Amino acid sequence: MKDFLFATLDAGGNLPPALGIARELVRAGHRVRFLGEPQQAGMVEAAGSDRGA
Repeated sequence: MKDFLFATLDAGGNLPPALGIARELVRAGHRVRFLGEPQQAGMVEAAGSDRGA
């Protein structure tokens, strides 16, 4: 198991691809965390990732 950190911002377009990658990493048993905007928290948690770093 490895840890991954994604850094995103609310700029229209970088979050959806990162969430897709995060879902696959979580499915493979890895821990995924996001550093981003508060309004992204719901989508990040729905992908199975942790918000905050």
